[in-house]
Amino acid sequence: MKSKEIAPGIELWENFLTDEEHEYLINTCRSLTQQDWEATYHNQFQYNLDRDGKEPNNEWKDRIYQFPKDHPVIKSINKRINDFVTKKGEYPGLLSRAQRHYPGSFLNEHYDSVQSKSLSHALVLYLNDDYSGGELYFKKFNIEFNPPVKSLIKFPSTEDYMHGINMVNDGPDRFVLTSFIWNNQQSAKIGR
Repeated sequence: MKSKEIAPGIELWENFLTDEEHEYLINTCRSLTQQDWEATYHNQFQYNLDRDGKEPNNEWKDRIYQFPKDHPVIKSINKRINDFVTKKGEYPGLLSRAQRHYPGSFLNEHYDSVQSKSLSHALVLYLNDDYSGGELYFKKFNIEFNPPVKSLIKFPSTEDYMHGINMVNDGPDRFVLTSFIWNNQQSAKIGR
């Protein structure tokens, strides 16, 4: 399984998912209720509050769903990440959290290591490409695109890789799975 470089440090693996994995993930995302989407956020909010007192980011209150970490599809995807995506000294978090962006939603430009200096890369797995708008962008590299369905993108979490998501227009929601790669094993375990 080979990646292609979109820009320096930004890698894309096409057809990272099997058809069966994709079908399970996208059908699950499309069948979730509003209450399902809100439950993960509320559970995570309580965990963060109990653990370290962090206040919630209300932008995410109805955009996150946690797939069961022990589901065979999640296990298979994460084994493939370990086998083909990570390099020596990189420790992946578990790719099991779905994000949705519905019409009118977007993600402001940001970089991920502002959350933790232990983050080295972001991983985004695209579950659909039938939405309008919602392009992933990297202004520094003059890149704005919607990766193909079933593709995985990996990019550094540093300030040089500021990125965001344009507003999703009318039509289907945009669904992805996201995680991070850490530069130490302990942080990766906490990030799971």
